Amino acid sequence: FALVAGPSNGILAGSVPSLVHVPATGYAGPDAFAFRVSVGQSDSEVAAVSLIAGLLHRPEILFLDEPTAGVDPISRRDFWDLLYRQVAGGVTVFVTTHYMDEAEHCHRLAFIQRGQIIAYGSPQEIKLEKMVGQVLEIEPSDAIQAIQVLREAQISGQLPVDEVELYGSLVHVVAPEVQAHLPDIESRLRQAGIDPGSMAVIEPSLEDVFIACMR
Repeated sequence: FALVAGPSNGILAGSVPSLVHVPATGYAGPDAFAFRVSVGQSDSEVAAVSLIAGLLHRPEILFLDEPTAGVDPISRRDFWDLLYRQVAGGVTVFVTTHYMDEAEHCHRLAFIQRGQIIAYGSPQEIKLEKMVGQVLEIEPSDAIQAIQVLREAQISGQLPVDEVELYGSLVHVVAPEVQAHLPDIESRLRQAGIDPGSMAVIEPSLEDVFIACMR
């Protein structure tokens, strides 16, 4: 790839050590990575090689389409550390991602739905401009059952909230003045034999805003 991209041998020799580091063996050259990929290594290693290939010629702009899909969490962090170093060095990076925790750390974001940009700005600007309502975070004893109970009440109109969403072992309920619904929510969960656990109004995450924008 380096020969096709066109960097000189001098640039190539300087680029590889600055981009690649293998703690167990020190710095590794492209041949080592080519061998590792050729014998069928993990998605994380393939993603790392693809990124390095894209940076060998020191571009001013880099386009990455879901570069960390299928990559393990530790490699994702290392991948983004490398991207941050490139940005600090003056490279503009365009990234598509379905991980909102990654999007949270970008300088500017655009949410796209059906080919249309429906939100644009910094993460904080999007949260302020696009999030309607407050977020109540619940840590119930049984999140799956809690979702079922609260969604049934929402659909029937007995619980007038905008959204009821599952976040791992947590439940997020979104509504204007959501704290006013807290006693009703707690009562419904207890009647269903579910311990509501901790319940608190929190600052919306970017994922909360994304879901709200998509509706």
